Amino acid sequence: MPSAAYIAGTLSAQHLLKLSAEYAPGIPEDRKIHPLPEIKKPQTWRLAIQEHDAETAGKHFDLRLVDPASGHAHSWALPAARLPEPGKSVLAVPQPTHTSAYALNFGKNKPEEIAEGYGKGTVRMHTLTDTEVYHAKPEESDTRLRFNVYKSTGPEEYALVRTSDGNDRLVNKTLSRARVPHLDIGSKPKLKELDITKLDLEDANSVLMPKYDGAHTLLDLPTPERIPRLFSYREPKRHPAGVIEHTHKVPALLTTRVPKEIANSTLRVETIGVGKDGKAIPAKDIAGMLNASVVNSRARQEEMGANLKNVIFDISRYRGKDVSTQPFTDRLRMMREIGSALKMDVAETAHTPEEKRNLLDAITSGKHPMTTEGVIVRHHDKPEVGYKAKIRPDHDVYVRKIFEATDAEGQGKGRAGGFEYSWTPRGPVVGRVGTGFTHTEATDMLKNQHDYLGRVAKVEAETKYPSGALSKASFREWHLEKGVG
Repeated sequence: MPSAAYIAGTLSAQHLLKLSAEYAPGIPEDRKIHPLPEIKKPQTWRLAIQEHDAETAGKHFDLRLVDPASGHAHSWALPAARLPEPGKSVLAVPQPTHTSAYALNFGKNKPEEIAEGYGKGTVRMHTLTDTEVYHAKPEESDTRLRFNVYKSTGPEEYALVRTSDGNDRLVNKTLSRARVPHLDIGSKPKLKELDITKLDLEDANSVLMPKYDGAHTLLDLPTPERIPRLFSYREPKRHPAGVIEHTHKVPALLTTRVPKEIANSTLRVETIGVGKDGKAIPAKDIAGMLNASVVNSRARQEEMGANLKNVIFDISRYRGKDVSTQPFTDRLRMMREIGSALKMDVAETAHTPEEKRNLLDAITSGKHPMTTEGVIVRHHDKPEVGYKAKIRPDHDVYVRKIFEATDAEGQGKGRAGGFEYSWTPRGPVVGRVGTGFTHTEATDMLKNQHDYLGRVAKVEAETKYPSGALSKASFREWHLEKGVG
């Protein structure tokens, strides 16, 4: 059967109405309420809301969810003539299944009249958009259908729930900060930095974990049979919900249900991107995927052939209890229990000197598929986060331009803020270095700029991106045997 979008694009609703025998505009003669299909994986449907000013029923909304596979426009009347606010619901009275052509076209371009009979009155399109249906079942009880509308401001989530009187209620399930008060939004444990050459691999009280190059996020496991929820730890500046949610950018989460034995838990996870080769993609690409809208994020993942995935590295709440101050060994056991139940990776842990050496060698040699950043040091009997030991390779770059330091208090006046660099003497400028200079060096760089142009500087950086730019580059020293000066 042609999809609803195809039908809508080729024939007008009025023309189709003339061709088909219908009980009333948009309602086939059988006047049946067709059962919902069973859906366990996300599907893209069309959502239409028609504002219907009817002589008999009065002004109301007609909610249509159009299944492109069957062409059925599953329909409900909303007597309140509005959509519910987050956490609220409105009555949704099931209606005969309408035709997709009527649902997607009638009143679309301008108000249209139903001249007589059932529904006599004026109809105009209020909303017409894609929607993602990720749960539906034909049973006449419980939550019958879940669907999301993805907007630039964030996802809007709705559920149709069957009530005891045989009607449904449309519930706005969109999350807000008030519904997740236990999340530690705005807080990220700070790791002290440790020289990687001074790691004590023989320390029996410590373990090493890879330092993943991704995004620090919070994974909340609500009540049983709900989906896990993924949030940024950052405090949003202008977000109406008060939280930054990433759940719907990771489609695998939409088909996961929280088992009863691990419900009401909260994890700290690293959200990373994994390519088709099984290796992690650069952190800048992950940031782009997480900061984009849901639709654009998924498009980027498909374009890059990469998927976002979560790796558990800590836990703050276990079955409703705060465990953030418990020893790491106990928290690791909880993490592994949850990881097993969710089929989700827990960060690799190296316990013995040999395991630590092998992990460190794999990362420093660039053979570890998930990171080149370094390691995290945790201690069995301590609750503290521990230390980070980063690998910061040296790079030789050519100085192409000196820029002046600027800051609000004027402390940068009279000295350089750093330099722009290229990889060859006359190649394209690809980035800046702005840290690591002494006050004397920065002052002389600005005063005698010409002496520095063309010189080769040794800088440390965490990552070299494909563009040639370096991540978190810091000046180390000048090469005396390279470049000019």
